[in-house]
Amino acid sequence: MKLNKILCVIIALFAINRAVHAVEISVGGSLAGGFPIVRGKDYSDRFKGFMELGYKYKRCRMPFTLAPQFDVMFQFIPYLALETGLGFKYSTEQLAFHNGPGSSKPGGSDNNFYIWKRSQVYIPIMLRGQYEYKIGATYFSAGVKLGFPVVEDYISEGHTDSVWNEVNQVKSNYKSALFVLDIALSLGQEFKIATSHYLGFRINYDINVLSPYATSSIDDYKADTMLDDTDLFHDDLTIALTYRYAFGRDKE
Repeated sequence: MKLNKILCVIIALFAINRAVHAVEISVGGSLAGGFPIVRGKDYSDRFKGFMELGYKYKRCRMPFTLAPQFDVMFQFIPYLALETGLGFKYSTEQLAFHNGPGSSKPGGSDNNFYIWKRSQVYIPIMLRGQYEYKIGATYFSAGVKLGFPVVEDYISEGHTDSVWNEVNQVKSNYKSALFVLDIALSLGQEFKIATSHYLGFRINYDINVLSPYATSSIDDYKADTMLDDTDLFHDDLTIALTYRYAFGRDKE
């Protein structure tokens, strides 16, 4: 009986060892660029309120998202892998609502302007289903991205008033949440340029589910705002250039 148990343990250890050595590890990186999509009831209510007052709106600058990332991939079987790594995301949108013909920049006329900004380090954890063939691989990834803000203030709100040729500006800075969670979806294509080297591109959509705008305080009044229980979310749509190196393929 003891011999049988020892034999079972040896077989189990052998199977585990074979499974571990069957895992293919890849490292690489990506550089993504795109634009944010700010959404939610608080966002739409503010937008609708200014429109009902007869205000017009302009983007003070083009919205953009920039997200470099270091990637590690563990491939368990030919069709399934785990993606993780470490990334940085900077994403910003700026709108001005004005009631005059002047510039949309603060100071040009009566303006109410908002700047939505995400600046964070994040960790992706995503499952990747792929189909690999002679020239490369096509894949779809889904998972989460856990983000940690690297600055205190995420939203700025301001007002300029040119009455009596004076410009009075009041700014409100809103603190960011302790952490942010996105549901991440990606569709990608890689091209094999050598035995172990892959270049490609991927389309990413990050759906913000834990808002980065969780708590807030106004500089002048030290009062809470509607962002304490906010319905305001900040998605990102990006296209990335990717590189991947697969260890062990040179020996095949």
